[in-house]
Amino acid sequence: MKLRIRSIEPAAIRVFASLALVVLAISNVTGCDDGALGSRSSSCRDFCAKLEQCDDRTDVAGCEAQCNQQPVRSDEYLAARAGCAEARSCNTFAAEIGNMGEDLCGGDDNCILNDCTSDTLASRARTSLEQTYCESIANKLNACDSSVTQAQLTGRCLELVPTLSSEYLDLVQGCIQGDCSQVRECLRSVADRYNTDVTPAPADWLDLPRK
Repeated sequence: MKLRIRSIEPAAIRVFASLALVVLAISNVTGCDDGALGSRSSSCRDFCAKLEQCDDRTDVAGCEAQCNQQPVRSDEYLAARAGCAEARSCNTFAAEIGNMGEDLCGGDDNCILNDCTSDTLASRARTSLEQTYCESIANKLNACDSSVTQAQLTGRCLELVPTLSSEYLDLVQGCIQGDCSQVRECLRSVADRYNTDVTPAPADWLDLPRK
């Protein structure tokens, strides 16, 4: 992401520079994708191998390809999910996953594998960079719509940051640098592009359909 700065005051430059540093650093604190292809590949291989143990109809090659190509999810998320699958017996979660490794659980369902993955990631302390990132998101969204409190927004963001890829988080960060009139539509467009309703902004605030 490039920031265009034209004839602005030094104080404003410092603000923009701080935001840029957050964007650049976020790939190092959210299960970063850069330089971690081996980690992602290993997690996907382990996850799909477990699924094949549970159901011999599993398309292992297709499962691994689908897993490796998930643009929304971080490497940290995929590793946590693989660990949860390995630690559980097949009958506790097999019905939640399709034979290509796709998630069959709805957002409101009680899903053993998803719940385990979320709990695993929730147990990790958030870094100062993640805190800064989420505060910047919350501050802007609250400034655009005070009906959504900063505490709620920050909490939601901190819950989701470890699950999301650095690429997706960068685009979200780019959206909040626009005018309030553009922020909602920009975030909605990013979510649509990635075919997800998982976003640091509340899905109902963006009026996103459940995926």
